Amino acid sequence: MRGLALFLLPRYRANGELNYTIRPLKDKIATRSVPTGEVELRDSEAYLLGQAEDGIYLILEVLNVSRIANSMGSVALAQRAIADALGYAETRDCFRAAHPRAPDAVPSI
Repeated sequence: MRGLALFLLPRYRANGELNYTIRPLKDKIATRSVPTGEVELRDSEAYLLGQAEDGIYLILEVLNVSRIANSMGSVALAQRAIADALGYAETRDCFRAAHPRAPDAVPSI
């Protein structure tokens, strides 16, 4: 058997205990704004998803869905930023009296 396996790891065991251990954060010289630690899976209960050699294909499918969701969020954020900027630009009074095309000086997007 060759390939990567994909496992589902519940947060809690059947008896209610935490199913994994989080090691303390590492003390790093650089990048203090991105703290890192380690998750230890010793004696954890996990469930194999699919065939043992098909794990990479399963996770690639999840990553593709994640990429689409992230792209949709980015587009939505950009649209909101444009709408906010346009709303502000349409209501401000700066330079309107001095501009020869006032009040039509604000272009439409």
